[in-house]
Amino acid sequence: MPLVRPPQARNSIKKALYGLLDRPVKRSEVDKLWEFFDSQCAYCGVYLDRSRREGHADHLVSVTLGGNNSLSNFVLSCGKCNGDYKRDMDWEPFLSQRNPDLRTRGERRQRILRWIELHRGAVPHRDPILAELVESRVARALEQFNQAVNDVRAARRPHNAGVAADG
Repeated sequence: MPLVRPPQARNSIKKALYGLLDRPVKRSEVDKLWEFFDSQCAYCGVYLDRSRREGHADHLVSVTLGGNNSLSNFVLSCGKCNGDYKRDMDWEPFLSQRNPDLRTRGERRQRILRWIELHRGAVPHRDPILAELVESRVARALEQFNQAVNDVRAARRPHNAGVAADG
């Protein structure tokens, strides 16, 4: 299992808590993603084999940046685009980065915009009180996590310095 660094852990904390604001995407909605995008990554166009679990339902706008779990905020993505490259990046600059060819980029952008338009009315209602609670809990959790990271780093310093001096 790869090592999770503090910035990745902070992002996971935010995603987990903000993700509780909306209902998860239904399987039938994921089926629509696969059909609409013809089993291809919306960003790079690579073919995805669903039986091998190669595709991801990727947020166009990350929940950590204010996105939601409405169907219009998802596209089908490969693991490299979603997990390795895009992360929390805005989808349009990312699409440009992945597709230097203007024609290909334009076609993929138009397809994503058609998807958004088809499902625009399906934006979930967010309870403002719940949203405020999540926001405060994210801030508290990150503050506690940052303190824990700083405590461990501070405790490590004398130990590491002694090892370096000895060896």
